[in-house]
Amino acid sequence: MMRLQTIALLLTALSFPGCNVDNEHTPVDHKDDSADYRTQVWDAVQQRVGSALTPVASDANFAGVWDVYFDMFGNRQPMFRYDFKSAATVEIVSLQGNDQTPQPDQYVVKREGQLSICGESYHAATTENGELVLFNGDSSLVLIAIKR
Repeated sequence: MMRLQTIALLLTALSFPGCNVDNEHTPVDHKDDSADYRTQVWDAVQQRVGSALTPVASDANFAGVWDVYFDMFGNRQPMFRYDFKSAATVEIVSLQGNDQTPQPDQYVVKREGQLSICGESYHAATTENGELVLFNGDSSLVLIAIKR
């Protein structure tokens, strides 16, 4: 009987909001293979960006222009400019090369801590400074967006 009570208590504790990024493991990509690995990746990205991360809420509003940098372990390289126009529309300008024509696209916050943009899914969080951090399942790709 004591064992059943312990298991019930453990399951209750794990189901509280905020104990995990998402109670249901839905991978952002093929590298995001388990909830335990996801926790390790989130911890590594927090260290990499030097800030605690808060998962993006499902009702997040990104309206405005954001400068997006590719983070190479502390060295940030300008990559894109995202201009979030409405709840589902974004114009993306590549800062690489000569063609800086805005390309319209769609985005959606699939669930807390998960954003899809240009058909790609990412973990999505904000830093203590309000930066938007997007990263893939193993943190080999980390994008940091700063609102203008």
